[in-house]
Amino acid sequence: MAAIGCFLALICASPCRALDGLAADCVRRFDGFRAPAAPADRKRRRAAGLTLRQKRYLARWGYTPYVLEEFRFHMTLTGPIEAGERPRAEDALDALFAAAVGQAWTLEAICLFEQARPDASFLLTQRFALVIRR
Repeated sequence: MAAIGCFLALICASPCRALDGLAADCVRRFDGFRAPAAPADRKRRRAAGLTLRQKRYLARWGYTPYVLEEFRFHMTLTGPIEAGERPRAEDALDALFAAAVGQAWTLEAICLFEQARPDASFLLTQRFALVIRR
């Protein structure tokens, strides 16, 4: 588990080339299906102190500069957490995931979600079965 900004997420302990390759392929092949990023989102992300490569990726790929070599697989576990609350959240999540951390895992599917508006819930559109072993 790791902090990513003010969120907590599960991450891989070491890079996984197969997973990184799959993510890069998804970005490249499905780019034509994404909605353009809202100007306010782009402005907010540009103000985040991006590297030159991240600025280029944001200009090219839209929503996020963290694609291709900048991407790090993670599964977000929380919403924003205040710094004072982080230790309690970390303890609870450590206990919840203790049996799974360090174990082999299999990626079985990629799911496509849609979001009608930025404040709307994500809705599952389709699930695509696959297998990547780690």
